[in-house]
Amino acid sequence: MNKIFKKIWNQSRGCFVAVSEAMTAANQCSGKAVVIGSLGLLLLTNVQAADEYTHEGDYYKRDHSGPYNNTHDYTKATHMTITGSYFHLGDDSYHGNDSAFIGSTDHRGRGYATSTLDVYGNVTVTSRQDVHTALSVGWSYYPDNANGTLNVGGNVIIGGRGGTASIDLAGVGEGSDRHSVTGRLNVNGVLTIEQGGSLNLIFGGENTADGTVTASVNTKALNLYGSVVSWPGLFKNKTVNADYNYGDAVIYSGGYLATNIPVKGVETNTFNNLTIQGGGNLGNATPLILGNKTAGATTIASTLNLNGGGVGNRSALTQHQGTVNVNSGSYDFGTYTKTNGSLINRSVLSIATFNQTNGTTTNTGNLTIGNGDLNGSLNSTGTLSLTGNFTSRGNLTSSGTLNNRGNWTETNRVTIAGNLNNTGFANFQNGFQFGNGRLTSSGTIQTNNALDIFDSLGTTGQQDLHYVALNSTVPQEAKTSLTDFFLKYLPGTVAKSLADHASFTGGKVIVTGVNLTQTQAADLAKAFKEQFFRLSPKVSTSAVLGQC
Repeated sequence: MNKIFKKIWNQSRGCFVAVSEAMTAANQCSGKAVVIGSLGLLLLTNVQAADEYTHEGDYYKRDHSGPYNNTHDYTKATHMTITGSYFHLGDDSYHGNDSAFIGSTDHRGRGYATSTLDVYGNVTVTSRQDVHTALSVGWSYYPDNANGTLNVGGNVIIGGRGGTASIDLAGVGEGSDRHSVTGRLNVNGVLTIEQGGSLNLIFGGENTADGTVTASVNTKALNLYGSVVSWPGLFKNKTVNADYNYGDAVIYSGGYLATNIPVKGVETNTFNNLTIQGGGNLGNATPLILGNKTAGATTIASTLNLNGGGVGNRSALTQHQGTVNVNSGSYDFGTYTKTNGSLINRSVLSIATFNQTNGTTTNTGNLTIGNGDLNGSLNSTGTLSLTGNFTSRGNLTSSGTLNNRGNWTETNRVTIAGNLNNTGFANFQNGFQFGNGRLTSSGTIQTNNALDIFDSLGTTGQQDLHYVALNSTVPQEAKTSLTDFFLKYLPGTVAKSLADHASFTGGKVIVTGVNLTQTQAADLAKAFKEQFFRLSPKVSTSAVLGQC
């Protein structure tokens, strides 16, 4: 049976308790008390309510003994407690909007402008037929400040059953004038939004009046099949303070849509781990940040899994820690700034500008990078394409296929493994060597290590017509040795490897730091072309220019 309760401090318990109004502080221990000092992890000791209402067990909205004024669906008290679960189901006999309000009044003064509902169990908001079922938490519809809070100890389910349903948080309607509104949703368990369900954040018609709009969401996990919609940009002159924390979130279908950034104030969206499935969409208006929570941004604390779903704002991705997994689908980002953490691409990923100062990048799929400055490491066993100005420092390894179509500068010595296809400019500032790989080039290969092509043989260079070295004293007419350069003249590593592992279909080979006469240069270029023509009959001798 429901009774009217008041809240008093229990010295022995160290918290507030709800007791019958017929009881006194002196005899409170003789009656049954309902502890409301805490709700799971949600502390409620800061509630300063003037009157209390407690419903024991489960409650179905429109139950005449429940916490609502059933005629107008406004809350009966400033602080209410449901010890079981709360069910807000669309009425079969009702057509239109079936709404309930926590923290709201109308022009007749019905309802409480400040109200808190504590549900120890679960909350279910669903609809039937053509009814839209809405639970509004903090709604300033007429000229009053509004402050609503819903605390749930279990789980929350919105939607399903064939109709549409929503929880509307911090709504502003007609006549709100310069007043302010606050809506808070705290879920100790999982928030599930099914198809036909939505969580409307800072919701209402366009409003240009002054004041503040404050909204917050805190939940352990989010399963999204319907939609989460945030509309802060509707309130042009109000100061918007929005802080949404979703824990571990999976967007299965539907989408999370933050459409408008407020003119004044800040909107912050935070996830612990976020997974976007193929049918889902993250319509973030702000750039993505992996790492610590950042005001005014969409922040993922630990892991971002991209499984084929959409990402709205891809202009910038900043990663300070954690892991980005591109598991399926195709994604493109403008600027990817990575100070630490891991990037793992198993699908198709394109980055216009990639700046990595630390951490690791692993590619087993198809990764395309425009401009880049690579520290940390990048290991590719799939296909890696470089299309702009890219600098690495011995931290790029590729055993798959590497396509260089831009200007690639490697400051350390390069080991060519896998397939290196060069149609751009590859500047190997400390030389290169071959592992288990092959070089195909129609662009420019430049090595700043002359020993890759030429070797100073010391005193053996004095043996006329056998070897030609940079310090050899043989006359320039020793063309027999030059023509047979790649067969007889074997430097320490690369010359014979070039013949075995390289194909040149055009472009240039530039060797810097070499002192040759014009005659020597011409003879060496002729020998270079003749050697690769002999090994590759499809290559025209005029298609290759060896420049020394």
